[in-house]
Amino acid sequence: MLKDPYKEISEEIAGINNKAALIRILRIFIRYLTRIFGFKVSANILSIFSKLKFKQNGKLYNYLFYIIKLNAVRNRHLHSIKKDNFINSLETKVIWANFQLNNSLSARARWSARNYLNLLSRYDLYRAKIPKINNRFKSSNSDKKYYIYGPNAATPPQ
Repeated sequence: MLKDPYKEISEEIAGINNKAALIRILRIFIRYLTRIFGFKVSANILSIFSKLKFKQNGKLYNYLFYIIKLNAVRNRHLHSIKKDNFINSLETKVIWANFQLNNSLSARARWSARNYLNLLSRYDLYRAKIPKINNRFKSSNSDKKYYIYGPNAATPPQ
């Protein structure tokens, strides 16, 4: 069971109301599924749900399945972070970014994904034609610890 509060992700898309009943039910389902079963099991369950297909079409229907798949990938990413598996975390983040780049209806999400992949490419950690992490990076071992200092940090690093 998760100790930290978990909140599923969704996107701001014109014509889609994330507070509509059907979307809200889906978001609550994802949230509590993850809180109860953890990242790995919930990712597997969400992946199974994402494969279900109904004879529906439309923006809302596609968005619902997009949110299921997006949260499945995100939960896999969070699971690898929790297990201190940095390489797997980076690989799932690349999968996440490619998924958003190819499927998101949000221009902001596509832009962020493109910038993330470009940043990795700039440092030769990712190649667009082969959507995997560079093997050179995988083979490097280090006991170094890093402090990540971000824009929301309350104090500067010491």
